[in-house]
Amino acid sequence: MDLTAQAAESDLFTGLLEAHYPLRVRALHPLVRTAEKCVYRVERVEDAPLVLRAYQRGAAQNNASAQAALLTFLAGQQFPAARVITSTAGALIVRAAGWGLLVTTFVEGRPVVYDPASLRALGVRLGQLHALDPVAAAGAIPPIQRASMTPPNEIRWVSGQLDHVAARVSGRQRACHDWFVSALHRLDRCEGLPVVIIHNDCHPGNAVTTPTGEVVLIDWEGAGLGPAILDLGFLLSSCEIAPSWTPPLPPDPARVRAVLDGYCQYRRPVVAELDRLADAIRFRALIYGAANFAASVAGDAEEDHSWWRARYDAADALSRHVRALLVSS
Repeated sequence: MDLTAQAAESDLFTGLLEAHYPLRVRALHPLVRTAEKCVYRVERVEDAPLVLRAYQRGAAQNNASAQAALLTFLAGQQFPAARVITSTAGALIVRAAGWGLLVTTFVEGRPVVYDPASLRALGVRLGQLHALDPVAAAGAIPPIQRASMTPPNEIRWVSGQLDHVAARVSGRQRACHDWFVSALHRLDRCEGLPVVIIHNDCHPGNAVTTPTGEVVLIDWEGAGLGPAILDLGFLLSSCEIAPSWTPPLPPDPARVRAVLDGYCQYRRPVVAELDRLADAIRFRALIYGAANFAASVAGDAEEDHSWWRARYDAADALSRHVRALLVSS
């Protein structure tokens, strides 16, 4: 987006915010922009900053409504998270000028680091989230929806991506394409396991340490009801193997122990979850790898296989390590 278009968009959102919310905008600072949404830090004239999430398409706007419902429920449970700022008319979501607007408080803090103390605190926070009553969440008004990034949804989506590029796969790429199709078919869907409220993207990059020392999860898009083991598996693997766009993580078994120590203060995985932990760990890595492969065949991305394949291959060993730690504790 060029500077003129960005300035026009900023002026549009400033006008919408001041027309529909009891606030005056000093400045908007862009944080994220995709085809479906844009996220701004909102500097107010007389108060603390806020976050504006603006969604352009119908499905994305429904996602915003689900996120607002979840954050409202968390506020009622006194769970630390961003709080929804309602409009002047009392609405959680404002739909205007073709956009759906969700405004929340801004969680001030520094990024969570990968030391045992910080990861234990992050494990505590995830355990507290998973200990909330899922029955109360399902019966809340507005109700909490199913999390979006679960194996049935994601496998269906990425399988469609692979099908779409199948005719363009070269001879050299055919074995890789077929491997992804087979691996996705074998992957456990994690259905029938305990369902809780999951963050759905829980890793240190989606948490901050506030000035008071509290660890708070941020970026709740896609969160909702889902298998607890998906959240825990993703957090554990994220603390072992970093993606290619972040500094590498040297081996340190204290990180996994710290996450588990914190998590188990509020919730302990049952045997059925541990039996399927390896596939819960593989899930997000495999989805990323398959989507990246399909995009590379289509010419839309460079193939990136180092970090996701490392997580995929480490799943069995990490799962055994977690089980051993829990048995001995």
